[in-house]
Amino acid sequence: MRHEPTASELACLDTMDSAERLHYFISRTMESEEIWRLCDADDWVSREQDGSLVMPLWPYRGLAEPFAARGEATDAVSLEHFVYHDLKELHAEGIRVEVFPGNQPGMQMNAAELFHIFDRKLDEEQYFIEG
Repeated sequence: MRHEPTASELACLDTMDSAERLHYFISRTMESEEIWRLCDADDWVSREQDGSLVMPLWPYRGLAEPFAARGEATDAVSLEHFVYHDLKELHAEGIRVEVFPGNQPGMQMNAAELFHIFDRKLDEEQYFIEG
């Protein structure tokens, strides 16, 4: 089942700072067990920002769609695959992540930092993804 934010959540999102957006992102992706990103015909999409490649990430499809450029689409990946496979690949390639950009920039960090946040959070909650 695909999840989307409630109307009250949408009303609050633009007032959140990047730390609040990070917390919201972590909570919602753990609930839905998926992360949304952009892709093109070849692969995931990352953008150059300040000399670094950065991959934007969102908790819901509807929040990612406005950022898709021509020839791009939104793409969901399972939380488990993203945390334990994709983040390692992003780290190895030196690609940073931008967590939940919207009307204001999201929080940027290296992939290893996001991995450690998820790893701690998953461990704290004894959260297991069935598969």
